[in-house]
Amino acid sequence: MRAWVDDENLGISVTDTGTGIPEDQLEKIFEEFQQVDGSSTRSVGGTGLGLPISRHFVELHGGRIWVESEMGLVSTFAFVIPIHGPERVQDAELTALEIDPGRRLVLVVEAEEGMVGLYRRYLERHGYQIVGLTDVERVPVWVRELSPFAVLLDVIMPEADGWELLENLKTARETAQVPVVVCTIADEETRGLSMGAAAYLTKPVLEKDLLQALALLERA
Repeated sequence: MRAWVDDENLGISVTDTGTGIPEDQLEKIFEEFQQVDGSSTRSVGGTGLGLPISRHFVELHGGRIWVESEMGLVSTFAFVIPIHGPERVQDAELTALEIDPGRRLVLVVEAEEGMVGLYRRYLERHGYQIVGLTDVERVPVWVRELSPFAVLLDVIMPEADGWELLENLKTARETAQVPVVVCTIADEETRGLSMGAAAYLTKPVLEKDLLQALALLERA
């Protein structure tokens, strides 16, 4: 194991004495549940969630993680993170939000503006403030900066993996405590709850069911 530091970054690497990893598999091992050796006579296993979660943690801190390997000899896993934390890119839309401290803030993550409007009609008359966001890439930053009372998340979105977003929110230290209510057409409640969702509602979501889910969070 080796550690180093310079003016900007902290780095840590670990070298093993294993069997090595084929060059064409080096990137795949940071994906969930990948088998490095797919043969029927394989003598080594693959990866589960450890490396993907490690990658998420490192990237949330503005760093990067990688592996170098020689077949039959060693593999070295390394990461670097900036000492002063990730660079904060100014988000004009986020900065311009007017947050009412007298109302509970609910962040709605939906691909369709119409769904944001529907939840706004459901909830604002009951004292909630609704903020909508359709850009999944910005969600972790908005959740971290806004610290909403709850996030309403559709895990089925075009050009985005809502399940991965849910995992990221629930494994990152800065966002893990924010309740996520999944509102989606996918009938996978067991999966959603096992990944840390506070509640799981199947579309079409009824006003009374949404209010009940949020009321339970208020009593938690």
